[in-house]
Parts: sequence; structure tokens; C-alpha cells
Amino acid sequence: QLFNRHHDGRFRPKTVFIYLNDLPENDGGETLFPDLGLKFVPRKGAAVMWSNVISPGVEDNRTIHLGMPPRTSTKYGVNCFFNEKPLREWEAANSAKRGLSVALRRVDPAVLLQEDKTILRPGQLRAFALCEDPRVRVIPRIITDEEVQALLALAHPPADSEAIDPEIYASIEHCIAAAAGRPVEKMEPLKVGKCTPDMTPDGVDLSDQEYLKRFGTVAVFLFLNEIEAADLCFPRLGLEIASCTACAVVWSTTSPSFPGVLRHKAQPPRSGTRIAAMGVFRDVQVR
Repeated sequence: QLFNRHHDGRFRPKTVFIYLNDLPENDGGETLFPDLGLKFVPRKGAAVMWSNVISPGVEDNRTIHLGMPPRTSTKYGVNCFFNEKPLREWEAANSAKRGLSVALRRVDPAVLLQEDKTILRPGQLRAFALCEDPRVRVIPRIITDEEVQALLALAHPPADSEAIDPEIYASIEHCIAAAAGRPVEKMEPLKVGKCTPDMTPDGVDLSDQEYLKRFGTVAVFLFLNEIEAADLCFPRLGLEIASCTACAVVWSTTSPSFPGVLRHKAQPPRSGTRIAAMGVFRDVQVR
């Protein structure tokens, strides 16, 4: 899968990308900087480091890059972002400045599922509307236990990369696209990430334009495990959604009658590691 052209943001002065495995010769998977005419071949244990800014707060668009898809194998890597300011302090200050809601209504998808008595036909899923404008939906148990394990394997790569049928990932992406009501051709490759207590998740203090650039017009957050306090919040709506394995949260980032952009905030866990997948949909075809 191709990781399309993107920039890591003016608030991240430096990026380090670490390759976790080797690929067969001439199998692709390079990191390409088209404006610089540079292409880096994956080598296990090697890293590429670059600056994202020309000066503080000014993007260096020459470092727009993309991840080329491997032809036959799977590439594993780690993105390390170095931010301009301490993010926890920065996030708290900006939340106060924007007057975001502090008292949040907590929704537990497991309780919604338990209380709903609707009888479903085979292949149907339960979807709960938390907000109509902009649209926010919760879909518990959107994928099977087998599919959860396949995605978790991306966060903890098995020694034998052949153990999991790659078709399962295509099936998951089609399921996510159906939940979002968008064609899979407009979906960026599904990304799996980990978050620990000392990390601040992606999306903090972005401008509206930067947020839409990163998260598109429809976004899907898929919990892959249950960790205490690792909730997904929408401060402007006063919503907090508890982590629940195999539960998807689908939202529209914009709406004609909603001012600005609907931003999410994925709370870091108090302990342990939250693992989640992120689906991003564009208005144009990306694959």
C-alpha cells in the first residue's frame, strides 16, 4: 500500500523514521522525497532523519514525502516525531484558550451493546448515533476477534510475516469503508499505532487546515484493546467514548452548520499501552 504524499507539520521540527526489517532486493518500499530527488531503501535498524521546518513555525515543503508500497512483502517502521513545545502543557493551555468543555458525557460501547435488544440478521452491525450534526457514530464489534489479532500483529510484528493472510487486511478496510459510508478507493491505508502514558496522541494543536490534511473529511478510530482511561474525546461536543475492543468511532470532521472543525482527542492511558487503528477518508480517490 502507498502512504501518500504528506508533510509532518510545522509544529514538528524533526522526524526520525526507523526501519524495522529488510525487504528483498528491488522489492520497493522506499521512503521517497520527490522534491529533493531522494529515495531511501529500507534496511533493518537504519533510520532517516529530516527537518520539517525552515525556521520556527515555517514548513519546509521540500520534505514532503511518501512511503512507496513493497511489491511482495511487508514493511515495518516507526515514526518518531520531535515537537516544538512540551505537548502536555501546550495541549492544556490551548484547551483553556479555546474554552473547550471540561465536563464530558462518557459513553461505554459495551453498555450500549448490552442494553440494545434489537435482533440483527446475519452480517448486520449495530451502530449508535451520538451526534447528528456533525455526525458521530459508535459501532461496537465491527470486526471479528481474528481480525483484531491480525491488526495487533502489525503493532507486534510476528517473526513469520507469512503467518497472516494479507487478504484479511483488505476485508477489514472494506468493512471500515462501509461503516464510514465511503468507497474504499477514497480511504488512506489503515494505520495501526500504539500509545503509552508518556505519549500525547496525534492531532494536538493543529490548525483547521492541518487537521483536515491529516484526518480528512471522515475519520474512523478503531480500538484494538481495552485500557483504563484511554478514551476518545470530542471536547466541543462534550463526548467521551470509552475504549472497547473492536469498537469503531466514525465522525465527520466538518459540517455545513458546525463552525470550524470537529477535532478528536485520544487520551493517553494511565498505564499500559493502547493500540488502535485509524482510517482516514478523502473527497478524492487515493488508491
